[in-house]
Amino acid sequence: MHRKINLDFAVKKNNVKQTKTKKMIMKKLLFTTMIAMITMNVSAASQKGDMAIGGNLLLGTGQNYSNVGLGAKFSYNITDPIRVLGEFDYFFEHNFTTMLDFSVYGHYLFPVDDRLLLFPAVGVGVMWHKTTIFNTTFSDNRAVFSLGGGAEFLLTDKFSLLGEFLLKLCDGSNRGNFVLGIAYKI
Repeated sequence: MHRKINLDFAVKKNNVKQTKTKKMIMKKLLFTTMIAMITMNVSAASQKGDMAIGGNLLLGTGQNYSNVGLGAKFSYNITDPIRVLGEFDYFFEHNFTTMLDFSVYGHYLFPVDDRLLLFPAVGVGVMWHKTTIFNTTFSDNRAVFSLGGGAEFLLTDKFSLLGEFLLKLCDGSNRGNFVLGIAYKI
């Protein structure tokens, strides 16, 4: 009887090892399949070397004021999922204040399907404020750090629509920018 218990224990121990090995193989297979699918989607949606130009309609909101603006941008895909983007934005006067913003962003593209990309955004730049009250003008430049994210919808092979929110962090004047843009692949 003592031998039978030991034999049963050895068989169960061997079955547990086989089950763990099968689970590890299945996990590796599932992981490899997921990576292959993600890579194929990224390649179809955006490719290394892709460039685009575009324009933005902006709503900037800050402490005690909001203003509307227009922007121009240029983007370049360093790799399939990594895009860098330079952007120049001008905010029209509101409450005696106009603003210029030049920033460079990095996007990491996550394809949802063949036409929709989601991305987080991080960037740095310079923001210029000009306030004029009773013929007296005050202006200053501020370094800005941006965090946000958005979505890009591919309308055709060349045109896409973008929606984005960026939190602009700078000394004394943090802003939230809502962005609606269009881009054209060149």
